[in-house]
Amino acid sequence: MHPPALPSTQDPSRALSGRWGQVCQLLAANSNQAMHTRDIARHLGLPTSGRPLSSLTAQLCYWARNDRLIRTAPSTYKITLPEALTSPTGP
Repeated sequence: MHPPALPSTQDPSRALSGRWGQVCQLLAANSNQAMHTRDIARHLGLPTSGRPLSSLTAQLCYWARNDRLIRTAPSTYKITLPEALTSPTGP
């Protein structure tokens, strides 16, 4: 099974369109750590409480269930970068 491709690797014209593209970019930029839903919402300029946060939480949960994200703890997510974007570990 391969990790999900970032939107820019699938179709450059759709690189940052929509919430998925924004979340991918944010999580890829912070790939060394998992991010809580409230932190993701804050970076996306969304309210960190109420219905907007609940909507984002539901969307992140959906993506995690569909193997697009990794849920590391309650309301905490990270992304697996495609192999082409990760640094090699060997010589």
